[in-house]
Amino acid sequence: MEYWGALLFLSLFRLIPLRLALQIASQAAPVLSLIFPVRKKVIRQNLRTAFPEAPLPFIRSLINETYRNFLLFVMEFVHFPNSTLTDLSKQITAIEGEEYFKELLGGGKSLLIITAHLGNWELMGAYFASKGIKISVLAKPIHNPYVDRVVNRIRMDKGLSVISTRESPLRSVLKALKERRCVAFLADQDARKAGIFVDFFGKPASTFTGPALFSLRSRLPLLPAFILRTGLFTHKVVFLPPIYPREKDRDSAIFEITEQYHRILEGMIRKYPGQYFWFHRRWKSQPS
Repeated sequence: MEYWGALLFLSLFRLIPLRLALQIASQAAPVLSLIFPVRKKVIRQNLRTAFPEAPLPFIRSLINETYRNFLLFVMEFVHFPNSTLTDLSKQITAIEGEEYFKELLGGGKSLLIITAHLGNWELMGAYFASKGIKISVLAKPIHNPYVDRVVNRIRMDKGLSVISTRESPLRSVLKALKERRCVAFLADQDARKAGIFVDFFGKPASTFTGPALFSLRSRLPLLPAFILRTGLFTHKVVFLPPIYPREKDRDSAIFEITEQYHRILEGMIRKYPGQYFWFHRRWKSQPS
């Protein structure tokens, strides 16, 4: 039922021009958040954790903005199959820090990219893959395998290679690096018992160590990359200075890299709090 519902949703909204679909989503978001308050309690708790001193009107406005940005994200993803490189280039109107990207990728080198569920992260991957850059992305599978196949098919049609986090990604990531591909990680979700605890908005958060481990093993830096909405139809990509692995014992190096990335991420979220994916229980796991 979920699968057929997803196909119906995709088919219907692809018939609507993207600009009109985004306008509809932007106007409908506040109403839909009242009628279908999906994970509103989780969003509110996360915002209270991140901004404990924020007044209630500020929290309410961020809740509405979170729903709005997620609906816009969905509409843009739905239209990926119809989007050409020209269409994607019209959406991404600026790239900041591109010199970091070009320097690390120069000469066909391998590249480790670390990003987050901020803005439309899927659009960023689709844009660079459509430009001919070989990118492999680590993705946590959707619970419904049929819906997961539909989503991955859309990603692959844009030129992305998908590595499942549930199917021993170690070999796949190392193989991608040997093939001189870009490997992108989204490392901002609760890692449960598999993670280490780093400070995130003043509270310990269980965090995946994969990006740091691959950086140490490959001796490649991690390049922080984010995409941010600048208007209803436009975005900008921001590359920040790379995080280089330092020579020290393994556990200390992993913690340092992971903590440094989360300081960077927290700074970006504080600037654009309404564009973060607050639906996830980021602080679900806590130290015993």
